[in-house]
Amino acid sequence: MKFVWLILTGLFCLCMNVLLWRSEYGGGSKGNPLPVNKVVAKILDTPDPSELDIFYQGKPVGHCRWVVTQLGQDDPEESVLNASDKEGEVDLEAAEMSGLIQNIHSYNVNVDGYIQGEGNPHRVRFMVNIRLNRQWEWIRFDGKIGIKNQWLHLHSDRKKEVFVLKIEQEETQWETQVSFDQFQNPQALAGLLLKENPFIAVTLTPLMGLLDSMYQPGSANSLQASDWAKKWEAFSDWMTVAHARMRIYRLESGQGNRNKLVITVNRAGEIVSINAPQKISLKNESVFGL
Repeated sequence: MKFVWLILTGLFCLCMNVLLWRSEYGGGSKGNPLPVNKVVAKILDTPDPSELDIFYQGKPVGHCRWVVTQLGQDDPEESVLNASDKEGEVDLEAAEMSGLIQNIHSYNVNVDGYIQGEGNPHRVRFMVNIRLNRQWEWIRFDGKIGIKNQWLHLHSDRKKEVFVLKIEQEETQWETQVSFDQFQNPQALAGLLLKENPFIAVTLTPLMGLLDSMYQPGSANSLQASDWAKKWEAFSDWMTVAHARMRIYRLESGQGNRNKLVITVNRAGEIVSINAPQKISLKNESVFGL
């Protein structure tokens, strides 16, 4: 009888070890499913910035810095972009220090970087600041892109339901407002902007075409924005980098390989990599040693 109990105890321990191993190393090719909110919270709550190299079709084309600052109720409402100097530099160190709080009231998501195509002597700088509330709903958006002495600004306040578009070129400035409803018809919006300022049409016509394909239902070959927004999935998995295994969390959205967006983060919430459509990818320089 004792021998039978020893066998049963051994089988029980073996089964428990198998279950623990499956829980630790993944239940399939995608890893173990997780609540999406858990992974998003890790990304937004980490105080550590992510230094990301940008690739297009496998070739390096730029670099950006991602940092999320957690703000308390008494923090000033000014955008981080308001602290930029004439050359477009952003004081992200001050932004990071302002995020060292306990009671989080809102978040500032800041992305600052550049893109430089092969053979192009000019670096295109871009800066993005998105304010989120405690429920992760966007409150305000500030964007800035351009080269020296030529900048395009885009600002939006959700309560006002308008986008403010401003162009600075040398000593010339031009500004207009676009309502949220106008973005439902991108081609008509492009025509309106063309009448007001030819330069803005040259800049935004490709963007209008992309928006048109994204918001056009039934287009089999288009990048549907609703595909990305419809369903996010999260997984806990492992990644091998330079012969070392590291625990990672993965967010996935979209259908098929071409339209899929995959965000990989480590256990601390730092972004490890981003794989986007159109063969665009971002890789953490400290992880991949690029």
